[in-house]
Amino acid sequence: MDTPAFRPGRKRSSCGAGQGEAGSPPGKAQCDDLQEDPLLIALGNARAAREAADREIRRLLAYGREFRGDRPYQLEPLAQASGLTPSGIRTAYGSSEIDTVARCIGRTPDSRRTRPPATPEAS
Repeated sequence: MDTPAFRPGRKRSSCGAGQGEAGSPPGKAQCDDLQEDPLLIALGNARAAREAADREIRRLLAYGREFRGDRPYQLEPLAQASGLTPSGIRTAYGSSEIDTVARCIGRTPDSRRTRPPATPEAS
């Protein structure tokens, strides 16, 4: 099965200039070096999907704990569903996720806890 992630990349227009190795067409080695590697592309796509899933999990945890009124989800069911430990749930999300959820659903959190201001995520 040929998926888009495993289709060979296009060669850049600068290929073909210069001399190749003995017995190979001119520019062949240059073109091979500039061709996109389908495995690396697929890995990069998988990493981006994993990071997006992690962000979504953090937002869902924030919703479950901070926006459920007097009955927030308990740590144990959230931990089982998310693959984290109960203590990991407490630190899995922060103010930035709470703010994002608040904007998305159009209301403020129900939490009585105060949290420190959001820190910018490292890129």
